[in-house]
Amino acid sequence: MFHQIKALLISSLGISICCYLVIGCGSPEKISPLADGFEVVTHTPPNILMEPNHTISKLRYRDAKGKPTVIWSYVYEVFQKDGVSVFSAQKYYLWNGLDKRWWQESRVFAVRATELPVDISTEIVGRWAKESGRNVGTTLTNLYFKGIMGAKVEGDKLSFHFDQSDMNVRDASDILVSWEQIKAMMHFVKEKGIVHKDPVLGTKCYEMENEPTGKK
Repeated sequence: MFHQIKALLISSLGISICCYLVIGCGSPEKISPLADGFEVVTHTPPNILMEPNHTISKLRYRDAKGKPTVIWSYVYEVFQKDGVSVFSAQKYYLWNGLDKRWWQESRVFAVRATELPVDISTEIVGRWAKESGRNVGTTLTNLYFKGIMGAKVEGDKLSFHFDQSDMNVRDASDILVSWEQIKAMMHFVKEKGIVHKDPVLGTKCYEMENEPTGKK
C-alpha cells in the first residue's frame, strides 16, 4: 500500500510540474478599495505555453452587506469625484465572421453606486466635434475606431487621450472634460440611450442606440 501511495504521489507531482511548465501559474486576486463602495480587483491568469504574463483588472461594487457585483472587466484607469466613478475599459461590440471572434475597443464609462455604468465615449467625442466646428458623424467614425488610449487628471478636469494616427483628428489627441460635463453626459445617455449587454463579458451598460461601430 505504501508503494502504491508513493507511486501515486510521484505521479501527481510529475503531472503538477508538467502543468506548471505548460500552463504557468496565476496570481491570487488583489483587492484595492476605492470610495463609494467600489474596488478594483486585479489578478494574473495562468499562462498558456509560458506566454508573457498579463494582468486583468475589474471594477466591482460592494454593497452595505458586503455582496460584490462586477461593474466591468478589463478596466484600465479609474477616477472618482462627488460620487461618480469614471473608468476606461474594453468593450466587445461586433462579431467578425472571418476571424470568428468579437472585436473590442477601449471605451470610457461613468457610474454611480448601485447603478448601471454609462458609456459616454460617443458624447465625449461628439460634443468636442460640435464645439470645434467639425462634422460630428465623420469625427465620431474616425476617433471611435481608433479608440481611447488613456486618461489622466488635468486640474479639475479629466483629459482623454485618443489614437492620433488619423490626420483628420490629430489635434483631438487630448480632450478635456469637466466633472459637471460628465454628469450631464450620463444623464443624457441614460435618458436617450438603451441598455446594452456586452456579448462576451455579460455586463450591462447604457449607451447611445446607434453607435458608429456596428450592430450589438
